[in-house]
Amino acid sequence: MLELEAMAKTLYDYWFVQFDFPNTNGKPYKTSAGKMVWNKELKREIPEGWEVKELSELYEFQYGLGNINPDNGGEYPVYGSNGMIGSYDKFNNEDAPVIGHIGNNCGSLVYAYGKHYVTYNGVMCKVKEPYDKFFGYCTLLSKDLKSRTRGSSQRFISYDLLNELDFVIPEKRIMNSFCDLIVPSYEKVIANLKENQQLSELRDWLLPMLMNGQVTVGSSATSYEIEEEMKMAAEPGGENVGTTD
Repeated sequence: MLELEAMAKTLYDYWFVQFDFPNTNGKPYKTSAGKMVWNKELKREIPEGWEVKELSELYEFQYGLGNINPDNGGEYPVYGSNGMIGSYDKFNNEDAPVIGHIGNNCGSLVYAYGKHYVTYNGVMCKVKEPYDKFFGYCTLLSKDLKSRTRGSSQRFISYDLLNELDFVIPEKRIMNSFCDLIVPSYEKVIANLKENQQLSELRDWLLPMLMNGQVTVGSSATSYEIEEEMKMAAEPGGENVGTTD
């Protein structure tokens, strides 16, 4: 995941900070003398036809809730300013970034997949229509949020700071091309993480039954046979069954 984020951040910088996205001829836009216009918000030139908006245009932010029972449920752990602390379905969507709001990891950014977990001092982020969630995540990655925190004795990051950060809105064609490159990789990584989590849960459920003899599996057992044994062992009154060579 870290390697993917480094790659996505580099590509985002190349396209949306240096403005050397591919032009209609496949060449770097700015380097190839693409037309640039002055933008007073950024105090620099941006490609003609692009806009600059505040981050509130891209995201809805919601502070995490405190005093959540860590055993409330949820599927996948996310670590933020105070570590994993529970599930939170405020935004009712499968995944979203979480920003450390206060404490040692203030400004840290993680991607929560599966059912939401929330940190006591975290900010949940929900991307707004019509923006892609991974474009939004890469935008947050580009902001170096840790360097933007405030406070002396206790560092924090506020709604005001997040909402007022500027970002460039590219032409729809460019945004779609960027998403075509990065979204499949993010989706593949998250699918693998979910599969690993499911396998870990299956292992934790099966191992005690193997150790106490509820299930015995021969070396030549197929995955179907193992699955059938687990189903039988999990049923009320299930008998001790096994496969052999």
